[in-house]
Amino acid sequence: MAATKSDTITEEEISRLKKFIAEVIGTYFVVFAGCGSVAVNKIYGEVTFPGVCVTWGLIVMVMNYSVGHISGAHFNPAVTITFAIFRRFPSLEVPVYIAAQLMGSILASGTLALLFEITPKAYFGTVPVGSNAQSLVLEIIISFLLMFVISGVSTDNRAIGEMAGIAVGMTILLNVFVAGRISGASMNPARSIGPAIVKHVYKGLWILGYFEECYMRKLTCVLSRIRICILYSLSIDFDFSDVGLPVSGTIRILPLDCLNLTAKWLED
Repeated sequence: MAATKSDTITEEEISRLKKFIAEVIGTYFVVFAGCGSVAVNKIYGEVTFPGVCVTWGLIVMVMNYSVGHISGAHFNPAVTITFAIFRRFPSLEVPVYIAAQLMGSILASGTLALLFEITPKAYFGTVPVGSNAQSLVLEIIISFLLMFVISGVSTDNRAIGEMAGIAVGMTILLNVFVAGRISGASMNPARSIGPAIVKHVYKGLWILGYFEECYMRKLTCVLSRIRICILYSLSIDFDFSDVGLPVSGTIRILPLDCLNLTAKWLED
């Protein structure tokens, strides 16, 4: 009996499956290595804080080069959502990517919980150490810097694409150095949600922030990334054809133009 059209797996579906698997694997190892270094340092004290920072930067860089050509190496729901808003990523694939990122983070956190005896003092998630306001400001600043770098090396055609992994990895390393001791330097909702679900520690987590007053902290990861994409576009020659607007060539856009265009994209 001949296969019907509904029984046939299309190349698009295969490609989407490959991207899903790549995001699961990439996010898994980012969280496993990064959070694993935090857990080992808290339990055994051998890694040291600079070692934790280097681990986060290196694993993001390594996984970027490993699966970036397959899925784009987002590993972060906030990055995926922002790229979709600015027409750099298909909107239909956003739920697939977010599901993959959360799955990878939860699986990695579960693996760490099985391998190590994670006491409250050895928790490898992100919990504000200082005040909520202090953590909020730090997360906004470091997320701002991260997305500015990602916008520069990943979305600008004039950038050297081969250097994207190094630039993003080094930015994360620097951000963890600055904010890791205070806010946990999340910059990534999936990185925080996975450990929180596995260990049932919801302090400072916006998606379950119903339990805490500081629920807005994780939401800023998304908001600051959207804002920095707008600001970055002010300093480049923007190709309007990339976002489906009927304008040929590239022109320098002014702040008011950028805000008007952003409103138009969001309405669409």
